[in-house]
Amino acid sequence: MDITNGDGNLDPATFLPAIPKLKHLALSLDNIVREGASLPPLIRQYCPDLSSLILSGSGDYDIIAAHRRIHQRNENSTIPTTITTEAKKTIRINQVTVDNSSGSALLDLSLRNSWNIDLIGTASSLLRQLIHHSYTKIQSLDLSGTDELFDQEMITYLTDHPFPCLTRLTLRWEPTTNNALDHIVQNFIIQSAMNLKYLGLKCKQYCINDEFLSALCPVAKNLRELQLDYSELITTNGLRRFLETMTHPKRSLRKIIFNSTPAVNQELLYTIATSKLCIIDEMTIIYCKHVKIDDFEQFLDDKIQAAVNNDEEHNHDTISLRCEWMMNKLELCFYHDKDPAEFVESEKGKRFLKKLDRVAKEWKFSICSPITTLIFGNHVE
Repeated sequence: MDITNGDGNLDPATFLPAIPKLKHLALSLDNIVREGASLPPLIRQYCPDLSSLILSGSGDYDIIAAHRRIHQRNENSTIPTTITTEAKKTIRINQVTVDNSSGSALLDLSLRNSWNIDLIGTASSLLRQLIHHSYTKIQSLDLSGTDELFDQEMITYLTDHPFPCLTRLTLRWEPTTNNALDHIVQNFIIQSAMNLKYLGLKCKQYCINDEFLSALCPVAKNLRELQLDYSELITTNGLRRFLETMTHPKRSLRKIIFNSTPAVNQELLYTIATSKLCIIDEMTIIYCKHVKIDDFEQFLDDKIQAAVNNDEEHNHDTISLRCEWMMNKLELCFYHDKDPAEFVESEKGKRFLKKLDRVAKEWKFSICSPITTLIFGNHVE
């Protein structure tokens, strides 16, 4: 169920009793700013089967799209069976006692607070109530906000809760002041990382640095997917060391998303293409300012050559690499200051697309300019 009209106020007590079987709810904070405090107890009273809740404010986030992604993930994948769902049974997970006799609790919680300071109180109150009731069972936690939401008191509150079943964590923190809470935020992420399969981080000049990545390596042993947006404090050497540890053949990280990440450059691409310690099956690079199309073409050449060097029977001139040397998915998005069609229609552009076919089973290539955007690819959603 999606309720996204930000023009009027809604009282949850008027509609929740009518939908007792509700499992997924996406709701605008603008709609419940007056009655927000009553939402969690009303959900527990009238919608005990609710498993995913998305809250957002002022239209700064596409709630419907996020709702559908969570719904599809829950419908198409098996929910992790870290804990049993048998009623009235107490079990111990990672030294945390979980009592399942208290009824259902949220599995997926997204709170994307807007920059509207009028919603800060509602967002903070809701977050505390929802976590207090569901922290032992939450599997996916997605939080976004500014200093007012991620102040020391709130981050400390999060750190005080162990989240034993958490497998997906997304944290988007946009400080508006010189907020010196790096170590508390780092502690919260690392403390929650033991069972994580997905970690998404969006922080510019705060929190995420080389020291944090080093501390994360020995803890996040089950991590399969990492998304770094911005992360301007990470250096190329720090990111290279992290990848060689986490994408090692004996580790599980296999999917990487880099969005405007300065540490991604030709040097790092060379490591990913040639190092036997870096096994990356899926990679996305979006607007990384130190990577040009020429740099990525060199990456493709290096990856092809590395495959040839490791396969004596392979012919460098054949159309595609053997399946074991190919990436499963590759997605690229570059800015081009001229008409993208000029590049794509040139011999250089045609050669580039052919190399993508050789290196990746599925790929998507977007080239953008002030004039237009062209998208090429096959089967990447």
